[in-house]
Amino acid sequence: MNAIKKWPNQRPAIALLITLFFVITVTATVGVSIIQLRLSAKQLREGKCLIQSSMILDDLLNLLKTSPLLDQVQNAETFHNFLYHASIIPLSLENLNVKINISSSMGRFNINALSSSKPFKEALSGYMLQYNVGDIDYLQDLLTDAMSGQQTEYKTAIFDDMPWLYREKIASMTHLEQILDYYILTRHDNSIKNIPWKQLVRFSKHGDTKIDVNYVTPQLWKLLLPELSDGTAADLSSSLVIYKKSEDLSLSTEDITRLQKFNISYYVPRTQIEVAIKRNDQNVRTTFEYDLKLKKGGNFDYGL
Repeated sequence: MNAIKKWPNQRPAIALLITLFFVITVTATVGVSIIQLRLSAKQLREGKCLIQSSMILDDLLNLLKTSPLLDQVQNAETFHNFLYHASIIPLSLENLNVKINISSSMGRFNINALSSSKPFKEALSGYMLQYNVGDIDYLQDLLTDAMSGQQTEYKTAIFDDMPWLYREKIASMTHLEQILDYYILTRHDNSIKNIPWKQLVRFSKHGDTKIDVNYVTPQLWKLLLPELSDGTAADLSSSLVIYKKSEDLSLSTEDITRLQKFNISYYVPRTQIEVAIKRNDQNVRTTFEYDLKLKKGGNFDYGL
């Protein structure tokens, strides 16, 4: 297999990424000291403390946008090294704990692409069939309705029963779970709870169909190529090599051809960043995507 090992001897580049790790840590620590002054325990209990108002998120976004060190991320190898050195950043100050997780956001498929991508829709239907989902067409209609915006008529009655439900796109895992719960309520079918949704989907704008094969989960490999064995899917996700072209994948020519319809890529420098804050028994979390090339964040998901 013609592939590039993930651990080339590039000490200068790795040193720069270690420095980036340190800068992120220091900057986030400054944010922690400021946020302690701004947040009260009462605010946390009342659920009014969202991370978008905190200095931690502001500092992190500013660092990602302005740090020249990120200019070193220019290909699949340097992107992998960036994620390796900056993947988990734990911080602690008195009774306030902060953890920043950085990973690729592109190893899952964008569920909102179902509205425009027939290959994804067909692949998801086949995957649900393996889990014995009772009414696949109905669930697909629910998902399509939930991302179709304001319409005079929908395929299902979900908005009659849940008129408050957001309908421009499926915005988060919480939103998706509300749709799945409605399916269970109306079809009395719990099988969809067995599907590993968190390992399969992400949440972005409708036309975003890209997948970075270097970060595809084993579950998604099985959705894209149902005939793969569990062992092969795990091997493809093992991070033992960096894939730069189709020949680097240990797949047959037929499987490579099947993959092409899913808009696969071998380098998409887009990250998912999660900032989790814990103070005593209170938790605040936000997750967002950050494009290292465009220096732009998006798809923010705030939670308490």
